[in-house]
Amino acid sequence: MADKKSYKKKKLDVTFGGGIYDDEYVTEPRASMGIGKGDSKLDFTVRKPFSKKTKEKISSEIGLGYTKEGKNSSFNVTGTKRGKSKDLSFNYSRSFTNGGYNTHKDDDGRKYGPGPTYRGKKLRLYKMPVLDKPIKKDIFEASKEAYTGSYIKSELDGKKVSNKSYEKYYKGMIDV
Repeated sequence: MADKKSYKKKKLDVTFGGGIYDDEYVTEPRASMGIGKGDSKLDFTVRKPFSKKTKEKISSEIGLGYTKEGKNSSFNVTGTKRGKSKDLSFNYSRSFTNGGYNTHKDDDGRKYGPGPTYRGKKLRLYKMPVLDKPIKKDIFEASKEAYTGSYIKSELDGKKVSNKSYEKYYKGMIDV
């Protein structure tokens, strides 16, 4: 059985508006209507100017717009037609949260900011003031792990290093 919350009816919002622009040359009545449901809205506008002096025909304007709003974004498409000219415009906006350092967490649940990564893992080159736990493993401790360089049974800075994978692959091909 489906969840009852998923069947909630969304309220239908209807708006009407209008006005008149008037100066010594033209009178322009206008009207607008909007219908919205949930996070979507459809707007319709009409304008019909009348010339006071010349009594000539002035092109009317018709407009239609659609807006869709999300949690952090909004998308709007608007089209208008006045005489033979047409206009189509769109707008997309997105809001971003502040405090990027507080929004990122690594595998251990510790917070970190933007910075370098290696093979999908975050490199911890510095301690952040937002950390509430001590860092368990720094990049400097990586030298204690298995050597993955290109040397086979060599010495670097007085320390013996050897790539175990290379040793296994070249076994019997070279004398070490």
